[in-house]
Amino acid sequence: MLNRALLAVLVNTGAALQSTAMVEPPVRPFCGCYLLRSCDPAHPRSSYIGFTVNPLRRVRQHNGEIQGGARRTRRHRPWEAVALVDGFASQVEALQFEWAWQHPEKSLAVRGALDGKRKARTGWKSRLALLEVMCDGVDAWRGVQVRVCIEDALPDSDFWRSARVSVGPLDAWPPAVAASRVVARRRVVDEVADC
Repeated sequence: MLNRALLAVLVNTGAALQSTAMVEPPVRPFCGCYLLRSCDPAHPRSSYIGFTVNPLRRVRQHNGEIQGGARRTRRHRPWEAVALVDGFASQVEALQFEWAWQHPEKSLAVRGALDGKRKARTGWKSRLALLEVMCDGVDAWRGVQVRVCIEDALPDSDFWRSARVSVGPLDAWPPAVAASRVVARRRVVDEVADC
C-alpha cells in the first residue's frame, strides 16, 4: 500500500515538474544557400554555390577537414564563405533559389529580373552581383536575409546597406550557430536512442 502511494506521489511530482519546466521555443530548421570563393592564389575567381542545413560544417567539408564536400571543390582549396542566404519558407524554396543562382540564364524568374542587363559571367564577384538582382528583383525572394562574410567584398549599392544584409564572420551569425547546435543535439539524441 505504501509503495502505491509513494509511486503516485512520484508520478504526480514528475508530471508537475514537467509542466512547470521552461520549454524552449521551437527552432526553425535552417536551410540556406551559400557562395564560396577559392583562396588559392592561382584561381582567385573560382566560386561555388551550394545548399546546406549546417553552413559551418559544410564549409569544413568543402575544405576537406571532414568527409563530405562536393567533388567540384576538391580542386582550388581552401575555400571561404563569401555570402549566405537564409529565410526561405521551405527547403524546396531554398533549393530552387540555389538552382536559379547557379543557372541564371535558364531560370525564368532571374532572366525576367535581369531584363537583359547582364550576360552570363563567372567569378564570385559577379555571383554576388547576381545575388543582389535575385533578392531585389524576384518577388518570391524579397524576404530572404543575406550574411556577407567578407566585408571588402561588398558592392556599393543600397541593397548591401539595407537591414536585410548583415556583415561579419559566418561563425558569429546566429542562424549558422543555431543550425550547428540543432544538428549536434539531434546527433546526441540518436546516440542515446541507439543505447
